[in-house]
Amino acid sequence: MSNAERDEDAYDEYHKDDRHPAVYLPNPSVPIHRNPLIKPTQNAARRPAKPLADFAGRPIAPCAGGRSGYDRRLASKMGSVPKVFSRRTLGVFEDASASIPLRQLDRAFDSAGIRLGQDPGGPDGARRAQFRCYVVSVDQHDRQQRDRLGNALGALIDEVAASKQDFLVKAAESDGFSFADGVFRPAGTGPSSRHGTPVILASEPQVFVSDLEVASAFYVGKLGFKVVLSYGEPPFYAQVARDGARLNLRRVSGPVFDSGFRAREADALSATFTLDDAKPLFLEYQKAGVAFHQTLKTAPWGARTFIVQDPDGNLIAFAGRS
Repeated sequence: MSNAERDEDAYDEYHKDDRHPAVYLPNPSVPIHRNPLIKPTQNAARRPAKPLADFAGRPIAPCAGGRSGYDRRLASKMGSVPKVFSRRTLGVFEDASASIPLRQLDRAFDSAGIRLGQDPGGPDGARRAQFRCYVVSVDQHDRQQRDRLGNALGALIDEVAASKQDFLVKAAESDGFSFADGVFRPAGTGPSSRHGTPVILASEPQVFVSDLEVASAFYVGKLGFKVVLSYGEPPFYAQVARDGARLNLRRVSGPVFDSGFRAREADALSATFTLDDAKPLFLEYQKAGVAFHQTLKTAPWGARTFIVQDPDGNLIAFAGRS
């Protein structure tokens, strides 16, 4: 057997089952199978070709012509097809989405930069349909889009009952993903493992508070965060989270700022959170009666920003694109 035939056998062996859907398109009729890493055709002489379908099971016609020798060599050199979330795993998340309020479902995908597509059809239910509309717009063979989906699915973990969380994580792990820091990523393929250099993945600002219980109530009740960590007896440290944002609260004795600080530094920020569009969150906080240090406005550099003030005088900025 020639090297080319061995390469082709290895490629076909990878596609012997449906753990990895061949394509994930907003419009399944678009033939994009030029990329050998997402080309579903198999060696018809040795194994019957299986029909290609999208997430909803609709048939997709493969391109004619088969793989070139260059395609086979490239697939062999790459070693494996990029990991994707399988139809089975996405179905599990779709089932879980039925118990998630639409607002939280939208927030998880919006914060990940995923927009609604056209519902490919499936089980009844507004939340299930909304989930499918988001997922069908993602081309998982685009690494950036797949990572955005990993962000969104990670955000949904916090929205489901604790009894379901481990099941969802294990479903994604069966596709070769790991769950850490609130997101799903292909196991062993993080930036640091590829390049051998340290990579900063996220930041978690810390603010000082005089009363941890009062501060936690503000961030949870007014700003929509959740307490994910509380430490000490009695607690003196906590972490609150919303979507991909994390904020650490550290109780200190006495006032956080001296009496003349704000007179000297009226706009000194304690933390900044970035988001795609600041206006919807501003309107949410406005409706909740949050006190603003600065209402929504466009900064000279183009960002749309608003600033809230917590009970201890910490100024927290939320900045979005113009």
